[in-house]
Amino acid sequence: MYVKADFVYDAKRDVYACPADEDLTHRNMTEERCIPIRRNWLNGCKGCPLRSNCTTGNECRISRWEREDLVDDMDSRLGRDPDFMTLRRCIVEHPCPAPPGSPDTAQRQHL
Repeated sequence: MYVKADFVYDAKRDVYACPADEDLTHRNMTEERCIPIRRNWLNGCKGCPLRSNCTTGNECRISRWEREDLVDDMDSRLGRDPDFMTLRRCIVEHPCPAPPGSPDTAQRQHL
């Protein structure tokens, strides 16, 4: 089965392109737990040769958070430098300080 990542989003036209090169157009907007969600879908899936890999219904639907472009940007930055998160974990201060008198406390004072 295809997943959302197999569909390409075109922000200028606000459509998703499915693996069969059809456009899933924006149809409506709703809120789920106070988060605005955009719904895109295509009704022409019934005769598509890729339907068995895509959907079991008569149409294909994709939901998109209104600000999902922020997540897409983050994914592209992480894709360019996969070691970024490893570096970040090394330089970020530990969220739970060691108890006073533990060997870890003495080591941190010398860093």
